[in-house]
Amino acid sequence: MTVRTSVVRVAWQWRRLVLVVAVLALGSNLTLALRQPLYGTEVRALVQPILPTEALLSRSRYPQEYRRAQFVQQVLLDLSDYVESRSFAAGVAARHAEQFGTRPPPGAIAGALAAQEVHRTLRIGVVTGDVESTHRIAVATAATLEMDGASFVADEAGQPRIEVSVITDPAPPQRLVPWRGVLVAVLRALAVVALLLALLRVAAGLRRTLDTPGEVTALLSLPVLGTVAAPTSAPSTLSTRWIGRLRRAVR
Repeated sequence: MTVRTSVVRVAWQWRRLVLVVAVLALGSNLTLALRQPLYGTEVRALVQPILPTEALLSRSRYPQEYRRAQFVQQVLLDLSDYVESRSFAAGVAARHAEQFGTRPPPGAIAGALAAQEVHRTLRIGVVTGDVESTHRIAVATAATLEMDGASFVADEAGQPRIEVSVITDPAPPQRLVPWRGVLVAVLRALAVVALLLALLRVAAGLRRTLDTPGEVTALLSLPVLGTVAAPTSAPSTLSTRWIGRLRRAVR
């Protein structure tokens, strides 16, 4: 007879072991996730069109202010992609070398920058594992954005169509909580617990004995009318041992 046991019942039966494993798995994964500190700051820039309204909004059946807002919004989307590119990171690295005397790899700078549109402004987040590096990259990013951002959107003659101005200086970097690492740690801990429950469920399914009357009622839906105590085995003497050997030999 094979005993069928649900996962919930197995989890409750081995709740102490499951709890210990869950705590150890979550603690170890959180330790790895929080071991490397992260520091972040941000740079905000304002984008404005510099061409006359008539040249920018000719042959439009929409209101001029609406078309201007649509143009700025599209520029912000394109500019956010440009900020996260390696070409912009190379410019930031060159500016960093001019201002601070060191040239970080463009790949490291590109990985530290994240841009998005916020209330018709461009917000650039800078996150690294060092306070000084975060502040220096933010300063170099602001300078590069003001000098090279306008040339990113130009007309056929090469004249810039926008004006980019940084409206906030980079603030001192703050310690950040790596929420992504915390989420990964929780998911890994849940995976470990799920694997443990699966193994316990398989082990419980291979068990062919029932240990308590409660298991008989719960697993087989049979009433327990009574229990019979197991007979106590008498101490084996020399004669009983020889008799047992002879019986096995005869068989």
